[in-house]
Amino acid sequence: MAITRLILARRPVAAWIVYDFLNSLLIITGSLYYSKWIVLDQGVPQFWYAAVYALSTLALLLAAPIVGAAIDKRGNGRSIFVYTSLLLGGLPILLTFLGFHASPLARLAGTLAVFCAISFCYQLSMVPYNWLLPRIRGVSGQILVTRYTGFGEGAGALGSVVGALTGFLLLKYLLGETPDGRLWLQAVMGLLFFLLFIVDYYFLSDGLPTIVVDNIAADRSFKAVFTEYFRDIRTVLRGHSEVWRFLIPFFIYADALLTVQFFLPIYLRERRGLSEVQTPVVFAVALAAAAASGYLFGKRAPKGLRSLIAITLVIWVAVFALLAVLENVLLLWFVYALAGVLFGVLWSASRAYLYALAPPEFLGRAFGFYSVFDGAASVLGPLLWGAMMFLPFGIRTRYIAAFSAMAALILLAVGLLYVWRPRTSKAVPAASSAPPDA
Repeated sequence: MAITRLILARRPVAAWIVYDFLNSLLIITGSLYYSKWIVLDQGVPQFWYAAVYALSTLALLLAAPIVGAAIDKRGNGRSIFVYTSLLLGGLPILLTFLGFHASPLARLAGTLAVFCAISFCYQLSMVPYNWLLPRIRGVSGQILVTRYTGFGEGAGALGSVVGALTGFLLLKYLLGETPDGRLWLQAVMGLLFFLLFIVDYYFLSDGLPTIVVDNIAADRSFKAVFTEYFRDIRTVLRGHSEVWRFLIPFFIYADALLTVQFFLPIYLRERRGLSEVQTPVVFAVALAAAAASGYLFGKRAPKGLRSLIAITLVIWVAVFALLAVLENVLLLWFVYALAGVLFGVLWSASRAYLYALAPPEFLGRAFGFYSVFDGAASVLGPLLWGAMMFLPFGIRTRYIAAFSAMAALILLAVGLLYVWRPRTSKAVPAASSAPPDA
């Protein structure tokens, strides 16, 4: 089988894919169980939990492009990847320690601050992580990058399913379904991630050359890094226009899709009448479908990524229409699964397409902005969705209006993808000329 040959013959690539699984395994634990501990068990208003997430997004907005510029200028993506990953494993242990502190300030404000740092490190680690892929020995050409990107997206979705299930089993049979159990779960999963990352990086580093950079700039000072960052801001529509012609539509359709994802639990309970038990099952079905579609995308490694993205977005419009008006319960479960499939394909194709567009000397910054747009896309979408909920109509009509607004954003993104056609297409750099063996 293809995946068996990949693991045996391309262990560094397999390790790169497994990392997407590991960080999703960890981050879902905080999203599901720390949120319950801080809001329900400790009585902290949801506003503060949301504010912490917004703060981590703001920090990412400032840091990710600078880190991307630093990687491009200094060639230090490997070390930044290690540091952010080690922090990602250690911070949940600190969160558990603070959660048992006697002082309310340390217990509440302290754990919120640490959770903010975890969210920040998770998103930031993806900048050097994506930068490393085309520099792994044996990853030669766009087809392999597309394949492994799909495998990574599938592994990430699978990690979320496994993480949620692991947390449930640990709480039920070992730690206890109590506030203390939910706290200890953070430390257990953090330690598990920490240990597994060390093993995973051992195999990943075996496939990386000593210097993993294509063209380290002569001036590697931090002043040069900041200068390069602000030059990027000034040349959004002029410098590297092919990259920006994709990132702007990406920001728009990510805004729409992440808005729907954010409001989906409310929609499922308010519009569809699902229980607290049934709602997570919908997410599990969608994530499992996303994992399968990511794997199949990687196995086929399709070409014509821009057209594939556009077609997927058009199908998303149909999915929004079905979610808004369909009443048949069994067909709705099919639609939830289809949404997961589309999510896996779209995010796999988006990341692979950015690899194809970004020149080697701009790859770190390209994925810096990609991480910002991926993590902070929900700006206009929530405002539009919220405005639709104020309309003086019944609940069904309000949701039809909300999904219609998201569909309009999707169609705008599709239009921009075709209006802003890239003038050139670039194959990603090869770290080695060795023939592929996967």
